[in-house]
Amino acid sequence: MDTTSPDLMHLHRHAMVTLDSQLGPLQAQYQPYLACRKGCFSCCETQYKIRYSEAVFLVEGFQQAPKDVQEQIRANLRGEGPTPVSYCPVLIEGACSLYEHRPALCRAYGLVLKLGPDLSTCPLNFNGLPRQHLQVLDINPYYELLDELSQRLWAECSESEPAENNVAPNLSIRDYLDRMLHPGSSSSEIV
Repeated sequence: MDTTSPDLMHLHRHAMVTLDSQLGPLQAQYQPYLACRKGCFSCCETQYKIRYSEAVFLVEGFQQAPKDVQEQIRANLRGEGPTPVSYCPVLIEGACSLYEHRPALCRAYGLVLKLGPDLSTCPLNFNGLPRQHLQVLDINPYYELLDELSQRLWAECSESEPAENNVAPNLSIRDYLDRMLHPGSSSSEIV
């Protein structure tokens, strides 16, 4: 992990700060209609994919976390923790244990998002409000930037060991963390 470009990760952090600054006013405006809060983790399932730069950022957060949090995440990854395998392994006691390092979708989901050509939101939110009048946040530009950063980071990491397919994969949080944190799994293919 220490071999990643600080400049590229600075760009990733800046993108997350910019995204948060766009989310803040929308979250404040719609707060009475949002179910999103600690203890609500129905969207913290493991099936959606994250970008490589997001995985590097999560591992950075993992490395900064207290040892007991690191051990709980490792136990969750092994399927030995209290968090069911169908949920994100960084979910501890109904909350994200790496909250400041969470991926873009984790930051934005709950509001009305434009993902690709589609609109998406949590079905628990906006009850009683006509959806056609809600403000939409287009997350596509963030994903375009994260895709570019991920590819550049991936190229840097794979320069010493050329990969057959030199494209940064989009994997689940569980898959990335398992590969990046558990030596001897397929971590050498990722980091």
